[in-house]
Parts: sequence; structure tokens; C-alpha cells
Amino acid sequence: MKKILTTIAMLSLVVMGYTQKYYSLKECNNDPLKYIEKNYEDNANSYIGKTIGEWADECEITLKDFVPVDYSPWGTPKNLIGKIEHIDFNIKYKEYDYDIYIYIAHTTPINSNDYTNITGDYQDIWEPKFYDFFKKARIKKIEVSKNDEYNYNIEYRRP
Repeated sequence: MKKILTTIAMLSLVVMGYTQKYYSLKECNNDPLKYIEKNYEDNANSYIGKTIGEWADECEITLKDFVPVDYSPWGTPKNLIGKIEHIDFNIKYKEYDYDIYIYIAHTTPINSNDYTNITGDYQDIWEPKFYDFFKKARIKKIEVSKNDEYNYNIEYRRP
């Protein structure tokens, strides 16, 4: 019995050590790029398995420009063709341009034809109707890409 309790206590400590801190926009000095780095680059693993709705509800930066990207028909399992692979949110701040890629888990696929039906004319502005459409999709992974003055620079970090 002591071994079981000790094992449970040790596992709890390990799990608590792996939990990752959320940084508010205020803690990042109201710098949206630093906020993205802290939460979606450094702590990207903490969002795996959460829904896009949970992510969007927590997100403190204004989401405007976004583009859903379908799976490529080349090298993709047949059951995923016509489904949305990820959503690309573009965040611009001063001369910097960051993209947050949110990949959708295969367990909650989203049909790209259904997305086309709600867009009407070409739109890339995050609106409540898109939030409602994507909110139940589970997050597979989050990646961040960075451009400074139109040069791709993944190593760049905000001071």
C-alpha cells in the first residue's frame, strides 16, 4: 500500500512539473508577439486536445485574418481529402508578421465544403459564425512562424 501511495505521489509531482503557465497579455507588456511566443510557441503542448473554442475563449489578442487550409490530395489518406487540416491566423504588429497554425485533430475533422457554405463571398475575418463553426474541433498541434520585415525568421524572439 505504501508503494502505491508513493508511486501516486511521485506521478502527481511529475505531472505538476509538466504543467505549463499561461501568460496574460498584461504580463507580456501588452506586446501581442511576446504573448504569442510565450503561450503558443513555448507552451504549445498545453493546447493539444483542447478545442479551438477553448483556445479562442482564452486568447487575448484580436483575431482578424485567418485562412483555413485543406489537406493536400497528395500523400493524404483518402478519408481526409476535402477536410481542413489547419487554420492559419495572421497577426501583424509594427513591422512584424506572425502566423499561428492550429492543426485540427483527425478525431474531429471539418469538411471544407461545409466551411465554403457558410463563407458566402471570400472572407478571411474571424467572426462569430466561424468561431461557432470551428469551436468543437480538437487541436492536434500549434506552430508559430515569424516574419520580420518580410523575412522568415523562426529564431527571432521578442526582447
